[in-house]
Amino acid sequence: MAKGKAKADAFASSRERSVNWHEDRSKYMLEWCMEYLKKQHAGFKFKKTHLMLCANDLNKKFAMGVTVDQVDRHYRYHRENWNAKPTKFFNEMRELFIGSNADGSLALDQNTCMDVVDGSDSDDSRELFDLNTYT
Repeated sequence: MAKGKAKADAFASSRERSVNWHEDRSKYMLEWCMEYLKKQHAGFKFKKTHLMLCANDLNKKFAMGVTVDQVDRHYRYHRENWNAKPTKFFNEMRELFIGSNADGSLALDQNTCMDVVDGSDSDDSRELFDLNTYT
Protein backbone atom coordinates (compact mmCIF):
# COMPACT_ATOMS: atom_id res chain seq x y z
CA MET A 1 0.00 0.00 0.00
CA ALA A 2 2.91 2.33 0.61
CA LYS A 3 4.00 1.95 -3.01
CA GLY A 4 0.65 3.23 -4.29
CA LYS A 5 0.65 6.19 -1.90
CA ALA A 6 4.21 7.11 -2.81
CA LYS A 7 3.32 6.90 -6.48
CA ALA A 8 0.29 9.16 -5.97
CA ASP A 9 2.33 11.67 -3.96
CA ALA A 10 5.00 11.80 -6.66
CA PHE A 11 2.36 12.52 -9.30
CA ALA A 12 0.68 15.23 -7.22
CA SER A 13 3.95 17.04 -6.52
CA SER A 14 4.87 17.21 -10.21
CA ARG A 15 1.63 18.99 -11.05
CA GLU A 16 1.61 22.78 -10.70
CA ARG A 17 -1.05 24.58 -8.76
CA SER A 18 -3.39 26.85 -10.66
CA VAL A 19 -2.91 30.59 -10.44
CA ASN A 20 -5.68 33.14 -10.11
CA TRP A 21 -4.60 35.92 -12.48
CA HIS A 22 -6.15 39.18 -11.28
CA GLU A 23 -6.60 41.98 -13.81
CA ASP A 24 -3.73 44.05 -12.46
CA ARG A 25 -1.35 41.10 -12.69
CA SER A 26 -2.40 40.20 -16.25
CA LYS A 27 -2.05 43.82 -17.30
CA TYR A 28 1.38 44.04 -15.67
CA MET A 29 2.49 40.87 -17.48
CA LEU A 30 1.29 42.19 -20.86
CA GLU A 31 2.87 45.61 -20.28
CA TRP A 32 6.13 43.95 -19.20
CA CYS A 33 6.12 41.91 -22.42
CA MET A 34 5.41 45.03 -24.51
CA GLU A 35 8.33 46.90 -22.94
CA TYR A 36 10.63 43.91 -23.39
CA LEU A 37 9.51 43.49 -27.01
CA LYS A 38 10.30 47.14 -27.81
CA LYS A 39 13.96 46.51 -26.91
CA GLN A 40 14.28 43.46 -29.20
CA HIS A 41 15.03 42.99 -32.90
CA ALA A 42 12.39 42.73 -35.63
CA GLY A 43 10.89 39.25 -35.82
CA PHE A 44 11.55 38.55 -32.15
CA LYS A 45 9.55 35.68 -30.60
CA PHE A 46 9.08 35.15 -26.89
CA LYS A 47 10.64 31.98 -25.53
CA LYS A 48 10.52 30.53 -22.05
CA THR A 49 13.88 32.10 -21.21
CA HIS A 50 12.36 35.55 -21.81
CA LEU A 51 9.21 34.71 -19.89
CA MET A 52 11.37 33.55 -16.97
CA LEU A 53 12.43 37.18 -16.54
CA CYS A 54 8.77 38.19 -16.55
CA ALA A 55 7.95 35.52 -13.95
CA ASN A 56 10.76 36.85 -11.74
CA ASP A 57 9.38 40.40 -11.99
CA LEU A 58 5.84 39.21 -11.24
CA ASN A 59 7.11 37.32 -8.20
CA LYS A 60 8.99 40.39 -6.95
CA LYS A 61 6.14 42.84 -7.50
CA PHE A 62 3.13 40.72 -6.46
CA ALA A 63 4.72 37.86 -4.48
CA MET A 64 2.76 35.48 -6.71
CA GLY A 65 5.16 32.54 -6.75
CA VAL A 66 4.48 31.83 -10.44
CA THR A 67 6.66 29.56 -12.53
CA VAL A 68 7.82 30.18 -16.07
CA ASP A 69 5.35 27.52 -17.28
CA GLN A 70 2.43 29.36 -15.67
CA VAL A 71 3.51 32.67 -17.24
CA ASP A 72 4.02 30.90 -20.59
CA ARG A 73 0.49 29.43 -20.48
CA HIS A 74 -1.03 32.78 -19.53
CA TYR A 75 0.92 34.53 -22.31
CA ARG A 76 -0.16 31.91 -24.86
CA TYR A 77 -3.77 32.20 -23.69
CA HIS A 78 -3.74 35.94 -24.42
CA ARG A 79 -1.89 35.48 -27.72
CA GLU A 80 -4.33 32.86 -28.96
CA ASN A 81 -7.56 34.50 -27.73
CA TRP A 82 -6.99 38.21 -28.06
CA ASN A 83 -8.88 38.53 -31.32
CA ALA A 84 -11.75 36.18 -30.48
CA LYS A 85 -14.05 38.64 -28.69
CA PRO A 86 -14.10 42.06 -27.05
CA THR A 87 -11.59 41.78 -24.27
CA LYS A 88 -9.96 43.74 -21.51
CA PHE A 89 -6.41 44.77 -22.34
CA PHE A 90 -7.28 44.97 -26.08
CA ASN A 91 -4.86 47.84 -26.69
CA GLU A 92 -2.02 46.08 -24.89
CA MET A 93 -2.57 42.84 -26.78
CA ARG A 94 -2.91 44.65 -30.13
CA GLU A 95 0.46 46.31 -29.60
CA LEU A 96 2.07 43.10 -28.38
CA PHE A 97 0.73 40.71 -31.01
CA ILE A 98 0.37 42.94 -34.07
CA GLY A 99 2.25 41.44 -36.99
CA SER A 100 1.82 37.90 -35.73
CA ASN A 101 -0.61 35.39 -37.20
CA ALA A 102 -3.17 36.65 -34.71
CA ASP A 103 -3.67 40.07 -36.28
CA GLY A 104 -6.73 41.16 -34.31
CA SER A 105 -8.83 41.73 -37.39
CA LEU A 106 -11.86 40.22 -35.66
CA ALA A 107 -11.40 41.95 -32.32
CA LEU A 108 -13.35 44.88 -30.95
CA ASP A 109 -12.10 47.36 -28.40
CA GLN A 110 -13.96 46.81 -25.12
CA ASN A 111 -14.48 50.55 -24.72
CA THR A 112 -16.06 51.14 -28.13
CA CYS A 113 -17.62 47.81 -29.14
CA MET A 114 -21.11 48.92 -28.10
CA ASP A 115 -20.79 52.22 -29.98
CA VAL A 116 -21.05 50.60 -33.41
CA VAL A 117 -23.99 52.10 -35.30
CA ASP A 118 -25.58 50.36 -38.29
CA GLY A 119 -27.32 53.50 -39.56
CA SER A 120 -30.89 52.38 -38.96
CA ASP A 121 -33.42 53.95 -36.64
CA SER A 122 -35.19 50.68 -36.06
CA ASP A 123 -35.53 48.86 -32.81
CA ASP A 124 -33.42 45.69 -32.91
CA SER A 125 -36.28 43.66 -31.50
CA ARG A 126 -38.32 44.27 -34.68
CA GLU A 127 -35.73 42.38 -36.68
CA LEU A 128 -36.15 39.21 -34.64
CA PHE A 129 -38.14 36.46 -36.26
CA ASP A 130 -40.87 34.61 -34.41
CA LEU A 131 -39.86 30.98 -34.73
CA ASN A 132 -43.00 29.75 -32.93
CA THR A 133 -44.94 29.80 -36.21
CA TYR A 134 -42.67 27.23 -37.82
CA THR A 135 -43.66 23.59 -37.46
